[in-house]
Amino acid sequence: MQSTEMATLAERLCEALATRDYERFTREFANEAIFEIPFGPEGGVALKGLPEIEAHFARVAASPLGKLIQIEKISSVQHPHSGPSDSFTLEYFVDGESVRTKERFKIQSSIAVIEVKDGKIVRYKDFPNTLGLVAAAGILPQFAAGLSKD
Repeated sequence: MQSTEMATLAERLCEALATRDYERFTREFANEAIFEIPFGPEGGVALKGLPEIEAHFARVAASPLGKLIQIEKISSVQHPHSGPSDSFTLEYFVDGESVRTKERFKIQSSIAVIEVKDGKIVRYKDFPNTLGLVAAAGILPQFAAGLSKD
């Protein structure tokens, strides 16, 4: 993958995420794509195929956390991989404001390892900064309390 193609794809992904246009975001995926989130409270998630990925992002769109932060800008840094596949690592950074506290923030929101074939994403491995986003939203104590099992 040429560096210009990688930068263009990264820009489209950032714009879609910044505007929370998840339909536009998922249009970058191949029909048979795999979307993974390897770490989380319930363990890892591996979504197979575009319908599962679209359903996941419909849940993301409805998430209460998204209503607690105002995104002003999402930027990225791309790191190409060497080897036979078209893959790269993408670091995402979010500038925004907490709706609850009115505090401004700039955080690294996630790191994604992305593999592309024929111009479409075929594998996307996401490592989100959930605690950073929750802290930026101003609800870290509530989030932590929700994780405890009675």
